[in-house]
Amino acid sequence: MGTASTANNSANKLKRWGPACLILAGFGLAVLIATGKPKPQAGPLPPKTAPQVEVSTAKVQPRHLQIESQGTLESRREARLTAEVSGTVIATSDHFARGQALNKGDLLVQIDPRDFEIALAEASAQVADARQLLATERGRARQARREWRDLGSQEANDLFLRKPQLASAESALAAAEAKLQRAKLNLERTTVTAPFAGVISQVDAQLGQFLPVGGKVGTLTDTTQLELKLPVSSRELKLMPSVADGIDTHILAEDGSRLLHTRITRLQPTADPQSRFHYLIGDVQLTDNSISL
Repeated sequence: MGTASTANNSANKLKRWGPACLILAGFGLAVLIATGKPKPQAGPLPPKTAPQVEVSTAKVQPRHLQIESQGTLESRREARLTAEVSGTVIATSDHFARGQALNKGDLLVQIDPRDFEIALAEASAQVADARQLLATERGRARQARREWRDLGSQEANDLFLRKPQLASAESALAAAEAKLQRAKLNLERTTVTAPFAGVISQVDAQLGQFLPVGGKVGTLTDTTQLELKLPVSSRELKLMPSVADGIDTHILAEDGSRLLHTRITRLQPTADPQSRFHYLIGDVQLTDNSISL
C-alpha cells in the first residue's frame, strides 16, 4: 500500500510541474539562441569571382542551303487536235492509241480525200483558163497600142488600150490561184499528223466516223517540254536567293540517284489558298519521250 501511494504522488507532481518545466526550457533555449549568434563584423565585402565564358566573333559568310520538296512534273503544252475539213475517217494509225508515244509528223487519222482531190482538179483547170484569158488580154492590149501608135496620136483612152480588161484578167488569175492554194491546203488537211512529239492522252475519232469541221480527233501531250512545280513554305522562300537569278534544282529518282537537272526561274504569283504554299516553277527540256506523264 505504501508503494502504490508513492507512485501516485510522483505522477501527480509530474502532471503539475511538467508543463512549467517545458516552458522554462523553451524560454532558456530562445535566450541562448538570441544572445549566442555572432555579431556582424565591419569591413569590405569579399570579392566576387567573375564567371568564366568563351567569346567568339561572328563572321558573315555564304552557306550552301539545301531545301527538299516534292512536286509535280507536268507538260507545258497539250494539243486538242480537231478536224480542219469534214469527211469520213478512212484510216487510223496503229500508233493512234491512248498512252502511245509519237514523233512529230506521225500519221494519226486519214480523212477521205476524194472530194478534195476533185476540188483541186477543178481549181487547177480554173487557173489554166485564167492564165489563157490573161495571155489573150495581154496580146490584145499590145495590138491596141500598136494600132493607136499607127494612127499617129499620142493620146488614147484606157478602154481602147484594154487596160480594164487586162486588170480584170489579172484579178481572175489571182483569184483562181488562191482557190488552187486553198484546194491544196484542204487536201493536205485530210491527213491529221502529230504537230509535236508526245503521248496520246485521249482518242476521239474512230475508223468510219464522219468528222465535221472542228470535230474532235484526239489529245496529244508533249513529253519533251515539261514544267516542274515545287511547293515551298513562306519561311523557306525567305531563305532562298532571288528566283530571277535562277535556283539550281535536282530531280531525284526513287533510289536517290539524280535523274534530271533544271533551274527554277519563275514563282507562281499567289500562294495556294488552301495550303498557303508558294510554287516554284522550272522548265525541263528532254530530247526524247523518256519520261511518261
